[in-house]
Amino acid sequence: MIFEAASLSIGYGGTAVVSDINISLERGEILSVIGPNGSGKSTFLKTASGALKAIGGRIILDSREIGSYNSAELSKKTAVLTTDRVRPEYMTGRELMETGRYPYTGRMGILSIEDKRAVDEVTALTGTGELKDKLFNNLSDGEKQRLLFARALCQEPELLIMDEPLSYLDIRYKLELIHILKNLCTERKLTVIMSVHEVFLAAKISDKLLSFKEGRVFGAGRTEEIFTDGFVQTLYDINDVDLSFIRDGYMLE
Repeated sequence: MIFEAASLSIGYGGTAVVSDINISLERGEILSVIGPNGSGKSTFLKTASGALKAIGGRIILDSREIGSYNSAELSKKTAVLTTDRVRPEYMTGRELMETGRYPYTGRMGILSIEDKRAVDEVTALTGTGELKDKLFNNLSDGEKQRLLFARALCQEPELLIMDEPLSYLDIRYKLELIHILKNLCTERKLTVIMSVHEVFLAAKISDKLLSFKEGRVFGAGRTEEIFTDGFVQTLYDINDVDLSFIRDGYMLE
């Protein structure tokens, strides 16, 4: 087991947003976090990454409580892709991706041959070669998102935490990102925790689901056990809508 949330309560200023969260992940699994806006998805991801202290309970990362890691150790274990827009001044796409190697460099941040090779491999894997020489600030939101995803992979994490990674991407790049993730989970046993709005897509690609609604855990466990008929309608209070035409559109192989 690489990750476990045990009797976890999350929130801010000592006030819990969601309590009694229990979920665990084996290496190579994908967990999608879903639920209405404001239900606690981003708060959970911040807590899972160690950026936000838990109100109660524990986060276990590779057999250790997450609070026992120092920042250098944690940055080699976990990479985080958030919805916050970074604004690096005069940094190219390649230079941005190279910052993902900083956990492995010395204080001067000088990349070794191995570091540069790792960046080259991620560039090829993510198809971001055409963006490497362009100024990050001049790119579209979708192009920026692709580079931020590549930077996270450059960290060579064991756990990748992503808040709405499909945002800003057109359908081509959404499918490419999913394809890359699935391959990394299978071949390198990368573990992924991500929040998504595309719930039917989440159900198709995820091993486990964690859903929040109105300050509580609405469902947590294996996807086939959670994603039953009527689940989406109840989670989002849309019981009077026939969703079959949307569901069928996400029957990806």
